[in-house]
Amino acid sequence: MSARQRAATAGAVSIYDVPMVDFQRVAISDLDSAPVVVRLDRPIGAPRQAVWDLLALEPSRWADFVPGFSRSSHWLTQTPEGVGSVRRVTAGGLTIDEEVLVHEVGSRWGFRVISAPLPLAKGLVEDYVLEDAPGGCILHWSVGAWPYGPPALARPVVTAAFTFLANRLSAGLEKVAGKP
Repeated sequence: MSARQRAATAGAVSIYDVPMVDFQRVAISDLDSAPVVVRLDRPIGAPRQAVWDLLALEPSRWADFVPGFSRSSHWLTQTPEGVGSVRRVTAGGLTIDEEVLVHEVGSRWGFRVISAPLPLAKGLVEDYVLEDAPGGCILHWSVGAWPYGPPALARPVVTAAFTFLANRLSAGLEKVAGKP
């Protein structure tokens, strides 16, 4: 099903009224060979399982720990094993469809972007790996992007954007998941 068909059947609305655009199909295993790769490690003062639950279980919960995400985010399809599930998130007024590629309860979760209204890249994949650490856990966040333009031009923009997001994400996760 194309991005336009998914949007029409699921009622996707962007405040910018920009049509959804399909991204290329990529896998988690493609991440290391992406033209632009960003790897960020952030300590989080909260238990690993609590952080994983917030990241992976309920899309609407992202609004609790990342400013700009909407409570209207939800699952379009959900599989018992997690992999293959599709969620629709709304962030910054933009609607983005994502397919879960990795679902390892308590330790790893990843997805690819299926479609979005602003194709800043041809493909995008994200991988979240959590490991226990004293006082909480460490989030290892990797992003692979296939930009439309030269990777050398896209790399600083993608790195800055995801570094900003990682700082907000980790602070928000610690605040919400770290509550007793």
